[in-house]
Amino acid sequence: MTRTEVRVMTPEYASPEQVRGNSVTTASDVYQLGILLYELLTGHRPFSFETVKRGGIEKIILEKAPERPSTMISVVEEVPKGKDSLTPESVSLNRRTPLDRLRKQLSGDLDHIILMALRKETDRRYQSADQLLQDIQNYQSGRPVSAQADTFTYRSSKFIKRNKIAVAGTLAMFAVLFVATIVSIGFAVEATEQRDRFESEARKSASVVEFVMDLFESANPEQAQGRDLTVREMVDLGSASVQNQFQAHPEVQSNMMQVLSLIYAEWGEFEIGMGLIEPALRIQIDLADGGDSPSLASALYAMAVLRDDAGETDESINLHERALAMRRRMFGENNIDVAQSLNDLGVSLYSGYRDTKPNTIRLVWEQSLEIRQTLLGNSDRDIAESLSNLGAIYGDLYYASSAEDDDIFRLAETTFGLALDMTRSEIGENHPFYASNLHNYGTLLMDNGDYEEAVLRFEEAAEKKTYIYGARHSKTANSINWVGRVREAQGRLDEAEASYRESLDIHKESLGSNNRIVGLDHAQLGRFLLAHGDVEEAVSLLREALRIYRTFPGRYPRGERGLNRTLGQALEGLGRVTESERYYFLVLDGIDPETGISSAIQAQDNVNVGRVLIANGKTGAAGEYLQLAKEFYLSQEESDAGAIEVIDALLAQTN
Repeated sequence: MTRTEVRVMTPEYASPEQVRGNSVTTASDVYQLGILLYELLTGHRPFSFETVKRGGIEKIILEKAPERPSTMISVVEEVPKGKDSLTPESVSLNRRTPLDRLRKQLSGDLDHIILMALRKETDRRYQSADQLLQDIQNYQSGRPVSAQADTFTYRSSKFIKRNKIAVAGTLAMFAVLFVATIVSIGFAVEATEQRDRFESEARKSASVVEFVMDLFESANPEQAQGRDLTVREMVDLGSASVQNQFQAHPEVQSNMMQVLSLIYAEWGEFEIGMGLIEPALRIQIDLADGGDSPSLASALYAMAVLRDDAGETDESINLHERALAMRRRMFGENNIDVAQSLNDLGVSLYSGYRDTKPNTIRLVWEQSLEIRQTLLGNSDRDIAESLSNLGAIYGDLYYASSAEDDDIFRLAETTFGLALDMTRSEIGENHPFYASNLHNYGTLLMDNGDYEEAVLRFEEAAEKKTYIYGARHSKTANSINWVGRVREAQGRLDEAEASYRESLDIHKESLGSNNRIVGLDHAQLGRFLLAHGDVEEAVSLLREALRIYRTFPGRYPRGERGLNRTLGQALEGLGRVTESERYYFLVLDGIDPETGISSAIQAQDNVNVGRVLIANGKTGAAGEYLQLAKEFYLSQEESDAGAIEVIDALLAQTN
């Protein structure tokens, strides 16, 4: 089907100039994108032609002004017999957003942007898709939009914002971001006298509009066969098309693939996301030709986010550092994208943690917060994000103080309170940021021993995440896992075990069997059962955790040593000392023979080896390990008399 046939067969998308028989320009494409935005955000098309004859259709297109989107969502639209009417309740349900909140989101800037794109007169419409894109970006970042009356009150009420993609939020916001990205193809049809440039950009514009039209035509009842396509199905269709349809326009293809990759990452589909971001990054590297570019920095950032979500922390940190350095070179320090890179670098450092001191992460997040407060004012969702992250690291510092530093506890508590209030005010409670804030606050309360309040926060976080992501999503499982930790600390062991098992099942289902988080869940449930339940099952779980860790060679050495140590202890307790010996020796593989024993835990590892060697009849070999441990304890300023006494008793068995 050609584009002309689409326009003839689909009068809902016809522009006034097409109806008049005038020439079609880039402003006509803007009109069609305006219709698509209108439909995505409201569920309705601007005009309904179900019962109107052709002459009436032309009159509506040429003369009737569309309702504001914020008003249209309250309209009950009758549809052909056999189909459900479109009601405010169905619009709200499909967008998983209360009607009042959806109306508030649409009122103002989005109303003005869409209605400007749909103006009857082409000279009063956006003159290019680039202008429409700019206004959408202005809306996203909180800057004044050209479609809004330019008054001092309006301008002074806006702050520069930038919010990263959160597909798990409302369908309305997903639609804006997705269509904005479709438009965001670098095809600025600027005033230029270069005919070849104009024609090239016009071809890009036409290809993107045709792509969008084809995508939404698949939702047409004739093709959908009576089914309403879900957002996931629409994204899948778009993903398949993008990878084949834009090979002549690599910058278009790359930008669209970046956004799609992050969408899939939010859904926990990391493999699909990686399949999109890897070629997108390669395209941007080729286009940059060894230099810096905003698009390349964005692609590096997107890749870093996916690597972190997939548990590949070291690679994520490297990519974030590259994106951050590039953005600093291009934009300087006081830039909102620099702040975002700092924030997410801190997130990846926090994920790794084993090699990063808490105060290093604190410094990175405080730098991000300072930039955001300078640029965004006193209240913004990005500031709430920074506050929540800082609350988490302050809470960790409180934990590191053995819960004795009251000042850092009060700082953490105050920071979380500000983050929760700001998130509630800026974007509401049914949002990923709010759920994360609740979860992080729960960890602080748990560290402070306030278990009942902590479990309430984790349960509410799990409830919010279930609403946002679904009951079987990995992020929902994270909060369920922490409910288990609180219940274990309270001694409510049956409830703790149930939460641990539920968390493990969901993580395995959503992330796959060879994921680091799944390994952590196996280890946690194994250690729980070792202390409170079935030791044989505990050994099986711990071995599976160790197998998962070993699929990432050299990446989690501390975790592997801990699991080997725990397995050695469990098997020794079962009397399986030959197996135990093997795991204890694996722990010692991490000790540098040149430096020798450098900590009490390494000394104890030598004692463990000596003890099982004696049990296995290898008394001669046991003495060497026991003697090394004794020398360490004797070298300390305050030697551990009890440990030395145990070692001496074991040494006596080697003579």
